[in-house]
Amino acid sequence: MIQCGICENWFHLEHLNMDKEFEPPEDYNEMTCFMCVKKYAFLFMYAYNTEETFRQSFTKSNSLTEFIYTPDSKRLRKTVNEGTTHPEDSSYCRLSMWASKMKQYVPEFFCSSLDNLDNLDPNLVPSVFWISDWRSFLCRCETCKEMYKHLNVEFLLDPEDSVSHYMQLGKQRTKSINEEEKRTLNEALAELPHPAAVNFATGFVRLKEALEEFFTKKRDKNHIVTESEVKAFFEDFRKRSQS
Repeated sequence: MIQCGICENWFHLEHLNMDKEFEPPEDYNEMTCFMCVKKYAFLFMYAYNTEETFRQSFTKSNSLTEFIYTPDSKRLRKTVNEGTTHPEDSSYCRLSMWASKMKQYVPEFFCSSLDNLDNLDPNLVPSVFWISDWRSFLCRCETCKEMYKHLNVEFLLDPEDSVSHYMQLGKQRTKSINEEEKRTLNEALAELPHPAAVNFATGFVRLKEALEEFFTKKRDKNHIVTESEVKAFFEDFRKRSQS
């Protein structure tokens, strides 16, 4: 399952309003479900203008040609990567620029639904798999800040709220746990006779590798691991170890 970074609900891939053949990009940074995109109209503008996968999914199912335009992907990529425009610049509003190209008006984004925007069927909006560090790219002009406050999504401007931030913390925590685990294991092995220590260490490594393989396969299939599957894994591992 995949968690939405805004509402924090969990979804199976087939329930994210995506094409049946869609596969999430391996390097996606965060997912925003289609319900949040529908709820917060400004998110659609950012997704359409910064995420090519989202734009392709949307235009594939949406025939409203008077609404659609194609951003300059090369210029946009340079802007995202190099910061050629400044989100903190109060005299510049990125959202206003994009809205004008789509014949929308910024005040309309204070509404809480895509239903209020012209020439757009919200039922055809897919979820977003952000590849860019989109939160750092959010406009921070006074009008947009007021909009975030009005919609109760000011947390999007907090760098410590993002999924990538928690992933980094998780990596640091995992590294710390691994180091502590290694130290504890070495101390325990030092107390055992050499033959017993070798057997124990070998079994420990095999179990760790088997567990990593087991959970990786389940994760790649977006499958929720059940208690019965875990019990079956350990039973199978025990039999293979005894054979």
